[in-house]
Amino acid sequence: MGALGNVVYLNSVLLIYCSAVNSAMGIVSQVFDERDYLNLGNISLFVIYLASGINNLIAPTYVKKIQYRYIFVLSSLGYLFFLSEGILVCSCNDEYTYFYCRKPIIYSIIVVGSAICGFLSSILYICQNEYTSENTNEQNKSLYFGIAWALLQSSYIVGNVYSMFFIEPLGQFGYFLLMTGIASVTSLFFLFIQKPPKKQQILDSDKVPINLGSQSLIDKNENEQQYRPIESAEDQQQDFYSLPLGQQLKSMFNIMSQPDIRPLLFYMFSSGIIMSFGFGVLYRIVQDSLSSDLSDEQVNKKTFTVNIVLGCFEFFGGAFVTPLADKLNKKRIAISTNLLFEAAIIGSIIAHYEKNYLLCFFVAALWGMTDCTTQSMNCNLISTKFGDDVRIFGIWNLVQCVGAFIGMIFSIIFKQLNIIYYLLVVAAIQMITNVALSTFKLKNKDQSEKLHSE
Repeated sequence: MGALGNVVYLNSVLLIYCSAVNSAMGIVSQVFDERDYLNLGNISLFVIYLASGINNLIAPTYVKKIQYRYIFVLSSLGYLFFLSEGILVCSCNDEYTYFYCRKPIIYSIIVVGSAICGFLSSILYICQNEYTSENTNEQNKSLYFGIAWALLQSSYIVGNVYSMFFIEPLGQFGYFLLMTGIASVTSLFFLFIQKPPKKQQILDSDKVPINLGSQSLIDKNENEQQYRPIESAEDQQQDFYSLPLGQQLKSMFNIMSQPDIRPLLFYMFSSGIIMSFGFGVLYRIVQDSLSSDLSDEQVNKKTFTVNIVLGCFEFFGGAFVTPLADKLNKKRIAISTNLLFEAAIIGSIIAHYEKNYLLCFFVAALWGMTDCTTQSMNCNLISTKFGDDVRIFGIWNLVQCVGAFIGMIFSIIFKQLNIIYYLLVVAAIQMITNVALSTFKLKNKDQSEKLHSE
């Protein structure tokens, strides 16, 4: 099938699978609140990101020991737990419909199910980034990651389009049943994923290999000793997996302490904040702009409509903006995505005060473009600078989940206050990220971006 075919196939399957997941995640907080389980949706997302963050630290120690096709099927089970939570909650007309509808019981069930979901789903995204990276080279990295993220983020379009039509005739309970069925059937197609093609060893005189437990994940400069890779990434990872678990975790912490990766940690963290906004806050801006006379399903339908615009601009960001990084300066493209972040915050403040439904589409467009380009450029930068080491992608997903986790905490805290306080805190994070990102160095000899390969 070839490298490009591998990337397209995997992310096409993820497109359908995540169309059910992402559309449901976009309204889960809204639906649970409507069922009088206040904050349960945000608590569910909070636990998912917490469990995912913890497993992102551990997952790189074992994911490469299992074939991609099997690890994708296993990890896809996580979101089936999440979608089943929607079925459970929507079966409760009130707290006394069934024994599990009582708040202490259902809150406990949702927390446990969300923890399982977070643990398994973290593996899914680590493997998606690692698999995509293993199918790229330095000449097509931005293009392939752009294609991957455009397909993946198109799930917002596809899922919200059919959800908009199904939510009223099926009702909330029937809707979650349908989403669970779509995700279950699609997960079987992960079994047909092919192995990535073999890569030639990259001998890059500008990049130091990632040695286990060392301080060598830095670019050399004129005043530093000259380094040259002596092992392939595959050989290094085989050595990594032969170490005891404690030393494996220590090597990941050593990587996180390297000077070259520190500026990117802020960028990774911001991507989590951006992601949490789409699931935990955007629906509130939409809901505040609508008439109180609408039924729950009508409110859900209008939220899906706004999320379709978010999905369209997710696709646009991945398909057209991110691939520019192969031809232009990658660092500048990354900084531009952070400026989009600022524009999205300003747009949200305006929409909050105006309470105009049409403005919600403008806000969704800004957040959609920001989300996809930020996630794609994160993967692009770490893959370009640090290669295909699965630990790097584990760190990226860990820090992103920490950002999403904290973003969900903010959304719960500020739900009781004015949302403007939430947006001001996020604006401060954006400014810190911009300063940190400006210090990031991506050394290359060809147009300051190309790495040499043999």
